[in-house]
Order: sequence, then structure tokens, then C-alpha cells
Amino acid sequence: MNVFMDRIHGTEMEWGAMVVHPKQSMQFQLNGNVLEDHVKEAMTKNGTAFIGRNNDHYLENGARLYRDGYERWEYATPEDISYAGTTANEFAGERYLADTAALYKEETGNNISFTKRVIDDKERSCGYHVSYCLDAKKVKITEDALALYGVFAATRSVVFGSGALLPGGKFILGQKAFTANCDYSPHTIRQKPVVNLRDEPLANPDKFTRFHDTLIDPSMSPWSSRVKIAAGSIVARMVEANEHMPWLRFDSPLCLVARNTSADNRLALQHRLISGNYISAIDVQQIIVKHARHLAEESTISLNDEEQWALEEWEGALKDLAQNPALTNRRIEWIDRLKILDRQHERHGYGWDSEYLRYKDRQFSEIATQGIAKALRETIWSEYMPENSLIKERMHRPPATRAAIRGRFIQKVADRPNANLSRIMWSNIRYRGVDYQLSDPYQSTDQDLDAIA
Repeated sequence: MNVFMDRIHGTEMEWGAMVVHPKQSMQFQLNGNVLEDHVKEAMTKNGTAFIGRNNDHYLENGARLYRDGYERWEYATPEDISYAGTTANEFAGERYLADTAALYKEETGNNISFTKRVIDDKERSCGYHVSYCLDAKKVKITEDALALYGVFAATRSVVFGSGALLPGGKFILGQKAFTANCDYSPHTIRQKPVVNLRDEPLANPDKFTRFHDTLIDPSMSPWSSRVKIAAGSIVARMVEANEHMPWLRFDSPLCLVARNTSADNRLALQHRLISGNYISAIDVQQIIVKHARHLAEESTISLNDEEQWALEEWEGALKDLAQNPALTNRRIEWIDRLKILDRQHERHGYGWDSEYLRYKDRQFSEIATQGIAKALRETIWSEYMPENSLIKERMHRPPATRAAIRGRFIQKVADRPNANLSRIMWSNIRYRGVDYQLSDPYQSTDQDLDAIA
């Protein structure tokens, strides 16, 4: 049995928080300490069991909601084997933060907005990551092994970028790609690599390794959210099959290719390959898709049903993008963002460097009961949205992975005295002095933990 046929994966989102006072137009980033009680109250009000000390909570749906070193709230989805499921898991996380915002307004009178935007006006970025569980027998987290993934990541903002309007009126395709400053690195704070080399499996290291994809945009669009994660897994399958595609290497650093691709909102840029030929980012993506399809047809790699669907969606979007970017409306997120901003520019005469257009751009990424993203999810993006019932379910019920073990444990002990003295991590649980190892992320039951009464 090939356990990697359905790949374990998940996302992490560092949320920006802004407060708008009723009698002021000023906005500012809110320190995570201020929201601690409201986060707990929101989870309690919607009936969510959780265990955690201070700023770090594991939830009954198997997720983790915590405050990072920069005082930003971060939501890490539970391990899943479904890309549609992970999209629902991520949107469930949005609802926890939306509930927190509603309580904050109710109790303080101030409006708070959480945003999925990960680049600020000074071109600094915060985190959004996708993690993939890879076969440790086939892949080591090294520059050589992940070179093809680097080519993919450096050019993917043309199809999976979320877009952003920067001061001075510059519209970029990919938020994270625009901040890349090195090709390979295990770090994410001092350096912003195209390919992250952190080697932290959070599982049995003899069987599993974890690839941490950090140069990827968070998505408001459900199409982008689902397809981009599956596309990364498809390229990871090529890496596992030792497919390097050496002819598809650039004559420039990957970070420069990533930044230039993100800045190329006219899709006119040609990148020089080591062969001396020039090629566009769309061409690069199409070559990778075509080769992945060939490998699948030759049974060199195996794609599950969701990945096969994503490959076709990815290929179709690239074909439309090459023909006419307007054809990708409803799918490619930066196209829809730019269309909304352009409509404001044309109808009302707002300049691209105006504060109003930048406000609309920030609003695009906000999680709010009324907002641009909510409206798009109910209209042009609706056909790709996870069922509302699935999102609600994923707020309380974990996927059938080791997240289910954590979830059942939390439901059992959350209300017990000293429950917060339990130590819960991704790969182990400590309860009443006993350590329980969860070294297999695919394992959804544990005889000892499930027996705790």
C-alpha cells in the first residue's frame, strides 16, 4: 500500500490584525496579548473544546491556534489528505477569527479586522506556509533534490498569486514572491527563500520528511486555495520520482526570477535559461504541467483523483492566461483583485497611487461578515467553495489523520481539572506524566489514548 498516494498536508496562516476606532480613521496593528481573552471566549461560545496555556491552544478539530513570536495570531490547520478538506480547514480558521472580531466589537465598541494579506507597505512579509509530508526514502531536504520545486515556486505567482497594490501604484502578482531575497535557506525570518530547507519531519524520520513551502500566497479564492496546494503536491511527486528537468533552469538566481515574475503585471517578461533561450513564467508553468501529465501517463508518478482534477484546472488556467488574462476571471485571484481595483479607477477616477485604492486592496484580504471576499465567495467564486456544512464540521471535527487522535483526546479531557497541564504537540501528547507518541501522521486511532476515560 502506498500511503503517500493521499499526501498529508496542511497550512499555517499568520494573521494581521487592524483596529478601527469609531471616531477615528486611524488603523493600527493590534498586539496579540490584547485579544487573548476574546479568542478563548469566541471558541467557548461556539462550543469548541481546546487545551492550551496562555497563548497556545490545540483545538478539538486537530488544529493549533497560537500567538507567534511577533504577537500575531497564527492558525495551523490539522493534517489532512484532501485538498478540498484543507481549504475547508483553513476557512474554518477564518471563522474562529471572525468570531473573535465580533466579540471584540461587542465588548469594546471598536472594529477589528483580520487580514490574509502578508505584505505591508514597506514590502515586509509575514507568514503563510504549506507543509507536505514526503517519502523520506526518496527525498532529502536539500538544494539539489528540490531544484525543480524552486523553478516551480519562482514562477507560480502568474497563476497562484493573490496580488497586492503597493505604495506608488505598483500592482504585483505574488505577495510572498515579491519579498524573496535568497534561493535556499532553512530560515524564514531573517531570510525569505524561494525554497525553505527546514528539515523538521514532526513524524518518524525514517519514513517521513516534511517539506515547508514558504514562498506561497494565502488565498481568498477557493479555486486558488485548493489548486495551488494540489499543484505543489504534484511537483513534490516529481521530486520524489527524481525528476529534475535540468533543461528548465534559469541563468539568474531563483529569488530574482520570483521577484521579477511577481512585478510583471503585463505578463511580458522573458527569463533567460542556462541554455541561452528565453522563456516566460507562463511557459515554465506549462512545461511543468505537461511533463507532470506525461509522467502520470507513463506511471512514473501516481496522482490521486483530486490531483488529477487540479492538474487539469492548472493546465486550463494557464492556457486561458496565455490567450487572454480576462478568461481566468473566477479562478486566478490576482486577476479578480486587479479587476476590482481597475473598476474603481475607471469609474471614479481614483489614481493607482491613491490611499483609497490601497484601502480597497487591503479590504480585499479582510475576513469580515461584510466584505469583498465574502461577496465574491457568494457569487463568482461560489462554484469552487467548500460546502458550508463541511466548513462548520471542520471547526469541530478533525480529518481522519492523527488530528483525529488529538481531537478526541481534547474533547475528553478539556473540562477536567488541570487539563492545561497536558502537553499537546503535533507528534506527541503528554498526559499525567505519560508520553504518547504520534509518529505516523496517517494514523487516526491510538489504542492507549482512545482508552483514556
